[in-house]
Amino acid sequence: MAYAVLRASSSDELDRERLLQAATTLLERAISSLQANLVSGLGGPVASLAEVPRSRQEAEQTVWVLRRRSGGPCAADVEEVRTEI
Repeated sequence: MAYAVLRASSSDELDRERLLQAATTLLERAISSLQANLVSGLGGPVASLAEVPRSRQEAEQTVWVLRRRSGGPCAADVEEVRTEI
């Protein structure tokens, strides 16, 4: 498992779309190279460092949802799977 904390701009929706696209591209390349099943979950945005653990938990929950699905996307944002958490 790997984690990253990234700074976002004020346009959260655009940043989230870009992050999800970047995660998907990275995963597709890694899957192709490693021949392994990989998934990526994005946690929600935070306003301070104190909130990073919550975002990490959301990312882990998102990964858990993606692993339960078969044939679905390899990357998702917590908001896309919130009803399944």
